[in-house]
Amino acid sequence: MEWVRYLAIAIVMLVAITALARDNPSIDDLNKSYAGKSAMLRGFYCGSRLEFTAEGKTLVVPDAGAWTECGFIRIKKFTDKKDKLEIEGTRTGITFDDNGKFVPIAGATVKINIRKEPGMLLDPTRALDEIFYGKDTKLIDVVPDHWKCYVEHPGLTHEELRTRCSRQKLNDEIIQKVKAGVVNPPSPKYDPDPDYTQFARMEHWQGTTLLSVDVSSSGDIENVFVVRPLGLGLDDAAVNAVKKWKFNPAHLVSDHSPVPVSMTIEVNFHMSSQPLRFPGGPPY
Repeated sequence: MEWVRYLAIAIVMLVAITALARDNPSIDDLNKSYAGKSAMLRGFYCGSRLEFTAEGKTLVVPDAGAWTECGFIRIKKFTDKKDKLEIEGTRTGITFDDNGKFVPIAGATVKINIRKEPGMLLDPTRALDEIFYGKDTKLIDVVPDHWKCYVEHPGLTHEELRTRCSRQKLNDEIIQKVKAGVVNPPSPKYDPDPDYTQFARMEHWQGTTLLSVDVSSSGDIENVFVVRPLGLGLDDAAVNAVKKWKFNPAHLVSDHSPVPVSMTIEVNFHMSSQPLRFPGGPPY
């Protein structure tokens, strides 16, 4: 499928940081090798300025975000300064169109500073290996559990993903499906809204993410995973919110006994009175 091929190519491009053949490369070497390429940032750190030691460790641990919001940086240039090596780049947000196609979006400028130790020669290659994932990194190994099904099975419909990744039992109880006249659906009693991510707000990005969930016989949410993503961190925001939801459990029509069920939840993100950007283009 074209979508699968596109995703595979994009992931290779986004983990393009590789070790240089020579030790202690010059600024010209760094710019020739990395400028214009995108790299996956370890820790998925957000923020416009990131500070690292000469060993590639964070000086001040910044807030971490979703891989679709804060995971990738397109490198613009390296600059050698007296007390640091500065990397200037732009955030690359990841979105998905109506067909699930992987669509990068350029975001805000970010600067990464690698501090030099007095009297010590900075080894940029060592620091970069600690700051960015390498070319052999597999996306499925670094994304949260709620993304693994989607990443492992690109190109499948949300129903196909649910068939592949849903559980059969929950706490030793067989998971039921909601069915009129047989199993009544659960009803929410506590459903806080998710937060809007900064990247999505800046881009006026809106739409709907679809999650697969199990609702236990006590009304708790289990086994949440993404089956139709939106991007820019909104899917992760939705997962974080839905995990806090509480339900009146589903129950059998015959005797009203509570049962666990598998279902999908749509989480809508809309920015009223803002210019809109629709995945796949405006709806007209």
